[in-house]
Amino acid sequence: GLLASINLRLPLLIGLPFVLVPLVAVSFLKEPVKTESYSVQKQLGILREGVTFIRQSVEVRWMVGFATLVATISKVWFFTYNPYFELVGLPIAYYGVIFFSLNVVAWLSSHYAYKIEHRLGEKKCIIGMVSCVGIPILLMGLLPIRAFVSLVVVQNVVRGFMRPFVGDYMNRHVTTNIRATMLSVQSSVANLTAIVGLATFGFFMEHLSLPKSLVILGITTLVFGAVSYASYKRRIA
Repeated sequence: GLLASINLRLPLLIGLPFVLVPLVAVSFLKEPVKTESYSVQKQLGILREGVTFIRQSVEVRWMVGFATLVATISKVWFFTYNPYFELVGLPIAYYGVIFFSLNVVAWLSSHYAYKIEHRLGEKKCIIGMVSCVGIPILLMGLLPIRAFVSLVVVQNVVRGFMRPFVGDYMNRHVTTNIRATMLSVQSSVANLTAIVGLATFGFFMEHLSLPKSLVILGITTLVFGAVSYASYKRRIA
């Protein structure tokens, strides 16, 4: 951030050697010993088994939907950071400090995720994640002021907490042989939904404004989050 305040291209130029190091290192890697031949039919069979398991398991189906909701909203919100910083007049020198701090917060949240989950319980964690994503987005949209830049910290608490939470939930409801498949399916669904979410949010920004679009995003998060929690209480809890 400090270098960018001098020249916007300077951080990119200084970062080039750090990109070249792994580029060179990867050429020295060796493939592991092949123990099993690849079979398209076998892979498709595993995929079918995973999809069938999701269709039959209420718990896993709910988690795929909930994780997709939180991941999609978080990704859309992430891409509003820079426009929001610019809107409220945040000096560019602070951008790097903020993103550094956000990654530290996500790391700490991930590190203590299991302790937090076991202390609060599953229900409170679900409510907390929806609230920590939806409410800050709504506030940033309603009051676009520089002080509310700090609210992005809350989203990164969820970002760090989410993966261990989903992993722990899947470990309790999915058999070992298809656990990796379940996580892959969940990730694929979340990425596909994020594409739609980003395109939709871009449409709103073009015809409205960033604050109004954030208000819509915040309300959408809280509404769908409430529906998801109601479904959890009715079918799973």
